[in-house]
Amino acid sequence: MSQSTGQSGNANAADSRTDPAMKALYHMSKTAGIGLGDYAAINVLAVVGAIVGAACFLLLIFGDSWVMLAIPVAALVICSIALLQISGSNGTQVGRAWAVLGIVLAVAFGGVNVGMRAKVANQQSKDRAALTQLVTKLGSSATTQSTLTSAYDLFHPRFKELVNQDTFARTLAIRTGLLANHPVSSYALGDNVLFETNPDTKVQQATALIVLISDMKDERGKPLTIEIPAVFRRDPGGDWQFYAIPEWFGEEQPRKTR
Repeated sequence: MSQSTGQSGNANAADSRTDPAMKALYHMSKTAGIGLGDYAAINVLAVVGAIVGAACFLLLIFGDSWVMLAIPVAALVICSIALLQISGSNGTQVGRAWAVLGIVLAVAFGGVNVGMRAKVANQQSKDRAALTQLVTKLGSSATTQSTLTSAYDLFHPRFKELVNQDTFARTLAIRTGLLANHPVSSYALGDNVLFETNPDTKVQQATALIVLISDMKDERGKPLTIEIPAVFRRDPGGDWQFYAIPEWFGEEQPRKTR
């Protein structure tokens, strides 16, 4: 009797292993958690993250736009979510390499772009300081009759081709001697400066306002001021110089970077 029962048990076990449904369940119980390629799916977000990470190379082309920084940020977010999903899948999802690739590309291209922006910002900060010093020198020279001619040296050779020194000194004395019937005490550089660089000649140009300031104050207690547009230029290897002040010296002045 016991032998018959044993044989019956062995038969049932054999039948359970040959039954298609039980066979699949049996096989899955042996492989669940191991992550065999037969049963593990590639995480979709990992692949998407890698593609978005590759798209970060656009930062090298359109690096001036802050909007483009959204690409590496999106790649980092997508790939991070993908890694979390893969880690929590108990081996049923793969694609970790794709997600890591997306993160590497995002960090690499994003880092290069941020580094380039920092370099440009640092250079523009130095250029702005140089322009501020240039405007201050012009103010010191223009507000002192004996040094009007020294202000001429602050201007670009192209400007000097169009405006001679006598005309320059006379015009500057007339234009800046008085502000609303009060003497001008100092010059300052305006807040907004637009920098441009000619990609062929590497000549740099800046456009800004010169702020003329008087010691006299208005009814609100603020100094009287007037703003005059000016163009600055720096040739390769040279220093910043005044290139044009159209309202003072006429429209025939040079205006474009050559």
